[in-house]
Amino acid sequence: MDFLRLIGPVTALVLGAALALAAPSYGQDTNEDGASLFDRGNTARMNDDVEAMREDWTRSCELGFGPACYELARFIQRGTFGEPNIPQALYYYDLACRRLEGDTGRRRMLARACTEAGAIHANGHAGSVNPELAVQRLVTGCGNGNADGCLMLAYTHARGWLGLEVNMASAAEIFGFACTLGNNEGCTTLATLHYNGEGVARDLTQARHLFEDACIRQDASACSAAFQILAETHEVEQTRMALRSFYWNECQSSNRSCTIARMLDQAE
Repeated sequence: MDFLRLIGPVTALVLGAALALAAPSYGQDTNEDGASLFDRGNTARMNDDVEAMREDWTRSCELGFGPACYELARFIQRGTFGEPNIPQALYYYDLACRRLEGDTGRRRMLARACTEAGAIHANGHAGSVNPELAVQRLVTGCGNGNADGCLMLAYTHARGWLGLEVNMASAAEIFGFACTLGNNEGCTTLATLHYNGEGVARDLTQARHLFEDACIRQDASACSAAFQILAETHEVEQTRMALRSFYWNECQSSNRSCTIARMLDQAE
């Protein structure tokens, strides 16, 4: 999926700027030293040596190893080293986000750091609100596969937060991106937009399928919404027998329908 196409030209420019800042260049030996210190900090953590863990991770972060910055931020935010310190946590989340590099697993971890930084820049819990950095961090987090970042960014477009104009079309597309990353709220919100025709064409079939995707992930309210649309569009009675019959009939052409049919078979 072309994420730059989804978020529109203005936000795409922000994303380009964010990614240009995301991965400073460090020497290979420096990265290896940072990784070794990070591993040593993890060993200290398993041995309940909090001070050694903090010292090793701090040095690892200073050497440019992003995961150490991220873990430091998380532990500082939760108060592992004393009282929670949100400004200091934000400092390390920002560092982790700017050091977004490495394999897919590491990038996904650091994308979470971008989302956390974006949320703090947006809510002002570190002392002030920074709309520009908030949007930049959320775009980077979402663009690197963090579903929560996509969800927050979509709501920002939908509600005109952080200085953005209300843009339901952009919001709908980013909710869709969150949905493809497995975020149920992204799926159900996009389904609701399709049902109401907000930001997208009214499409009850697409709305039902999105609710069904969330239903399969054990969202009972999404199941109810999907079944209600069936009642409106196919006049299927809201009984387990009628619903399982409908989905088993659709099973030949839809794996989604097969899954829901099995769920209905297993329901009491």
